[in-house]
Amino acid sequence: MWPAIPGAVDVVLSRIMGIDPLSIATIRQCVERGLLPEDLSEVEIRGLELSEAIQKNFAVPPGKPMAFPAWTRPFMPIAKYLLTTRPRINKRRCIGCGDCERVCPVDMITMENGKARIHLSGCIRCYCCHETCAHHAIDLIHPSSSASSFNPGEDYSPLTKIRGWLLAGLERRSR
Repeated sequence: MWPAIPGAVDVVLSRIMGIDPLSIATIRQCVERGLLPEDLSEVEIRGLELSEAIQKNFAVPPGKPMAFPAWTRPFMPIAKYLLTTRPRINKRRCIGCGDCERVCPVDMITMENGKARIHLSGCIRCYCCHETCAHHAIDLIHPSSSASSFNPGEDYSPLTKIRGWLLAGLERRSR
């Protein structure tokens, strides 16, 4: 029997909804990395039989058709990127333990000079690193946070730097 682990919750919930757990990328990655057992039947609910919890009539909702005009579609990837919360290493709190590096399902965290570094270009925004860090060294930065928290020296793409500079300029003008 495996100890209680965060990935087990996803396995159990997918089973309750009638979804094959291995059809979910993060669960599949956990199995491949040895964070979950290869035989997912080893993941159990204590105090309740899974058969009692399964929702027989659950249906995955269909995707919504795009509600935006066709001319906006080319801008959607940029808008999504600029409006998505992203993880950021708090270098004062990071002790370089490597837990975040080991749990990242897409290997976008590396250790450099004894501190974690997130490569946002490949980050899938699963926030496993944030959930795993026992030292609270990974902050989630939301785009609506003030421009004063923007630091161009951090590991951001050029688009994010431009966004930060624009916000900083607008903030100065409104004073």
